[in-house]
This record gives sequence, structure tokens and C-alpha cells, in this order.
Amino acid sequence: MVNGFIIFNSQSVYWKRKYELGQFGTKSPLFCLKVECDDMEFSDFFDMLWTYLGDPDESKDNKGRPKFFCHLIDLIISTPQTDVEDKKAELKQLEDENKNYQKKKKLQQDKKDQRDALNATVNNELSEVQHSLNTKMASLNEQVCGSNSFQPPRIELKPKEYNFETINDQGTGTSFKGLIIFDQACLDLTRLPFFVHDSLLFSNIEIDRRNRIIEMYAQETKQIFISIDSIEVLSKKAQEIIRENTVLTLERGGRELFGRSWNEQATK
Repeated sequence: MVNGFIIFNSQSVYWKRKYELGQFGTKSPLFCLKVECDDMEFSDFFDMLWTYLGDPDESKDNKGRPKFFCHLIDLIISTPQTDVEDKKAELKQLEDENKNYQKKKKLQQDKKDQRDALNATVNNELSEVQHSLNTKMASLNEQVCGSNSFQPPRIELKPKEYNFETINDQGTGTSFKGLIIFDQACLDLTRLPFFVHDSLLFSNIEIDRRNRIIEMYAQETKQIFISIDSIEVLSKKAQEIIRENTVLTLERGGRELFGRSWNEQATK
């Protein structure tokens, strides 16, 4: 920061700001200008001064004024010069802050609007998927149960959770039937290439419904893998479908998957 004295001929004084101006004598043509400028470093001040002193004639602008003093004054007047200008600067700062606040509020509102739009889109997509699944499961449930008088499984999809149930029937067999129907619906409605059902799913389902599930599997063009413990209780048609599509049969007596049962104790 420059905080010193500049001495020059009184005819060169064109500007007044925060300064102390005083004559060195009643007959002296020289005046003293005390400069207080926070934006100006000594290096800037002396660079301009030495340039002017080195070649005064070359260091003038097109109006014949010393560039040194022009640059100096430009640096000094870059900050508010009067109380009125200080107030104007303060007012401008407040206006800028208000604009920034309004911009922040707008950005926050835009963010909220975008989030609401995203949530609406997600909810709409979930609603469409939910409707498609429930419609398909209702049709499959009628096929498996042989009548539309039985409640189909239903799914309710939300952005962060879901609910899957058969209304008024929480039995094990009904729950396993609902899972089979849900998997079949997903296989029919999506690009899912296959699914796998273990024998546990069939054990608690009514025989007639088991037969219809096997027949439903037979109509599928995609792959379905199942394991089943016994087929003797099934209908002849269901047994025939299973035998025609059997890939692997496992049983005791050396026909286990690895040739022996892992839980048998070694005999001495």
C-alpha cells in the first residue's frame, strides 16, 4: 500500500480525494499530496515513477500529460472517493448480495422442481409396471386355479419398497403359488431368459394346481428349470410333460449327483 507524499507543481493537480493538501510556504508553487490507496503497492508506484523520470518526453499520453500521473490517478480513484460514493458502493454490494440470494432461491426452487419431476416420473413408471404385473398375474392365477373366483397375488411398488401378497390368504401353499405366478409373469413380460424353481415350492400346493403349473410351464418358449421330488401323484398329462423334458434324474443307489450320498457314514 502507498501511504506517502507526492510533490509536484500545482498546475498538475486535477483530482481531490482523501488527502492532506498544504503549502510549504506562502510563496511556494509546490504542493504536497498525501496519498492513501489500499490497492496500490510500492512496486507499482516506483515502476511508473522511474519510467517517467527516465524519459519524461516519451512518458506522456496523446494530450501531453505525464503517463506517470495518469496511471497513478487511475489506481487511486479505483476505490470510492467520497462518502456518497461509499454509500453507493455499499448499496451496490447489498444489491449484489440480494441478487445472489434471489439466484440461490431460484436454484433451490429449480432443484426442487427437478426432484419433484423425477419422483413423478419414477412413480408413473412404477405404476405402469405394477399394473402390467398385476394384470398378468391375475390371468395366470385364473389359469392355475381353474377359476377367477380366487384372489390373485398382487404387488404394490413404491420408490423405496414394495409389498407382495395374496389378499386374505397368507397360507404357505398360496404364498408359494404366488411366487411361481410372479416369476412366470416376469418371464413373460421382460427379457428375463429363464428361472429356476426348487421342489420346495411345489410341496404345499394342491395337486390340481400343481398339474396346471406344469402345463403352464410346457407352454413357455423360454427356459424353465425345476426340481421335483415325486411325480406319481400328478396327472398323466403332467407326468408326461415332465418325462419328456427331464434332463437329470437323481436317486439313491449310485445315481446321486456325485455317485454317492454325502451324508452316509463310511462302513468298516
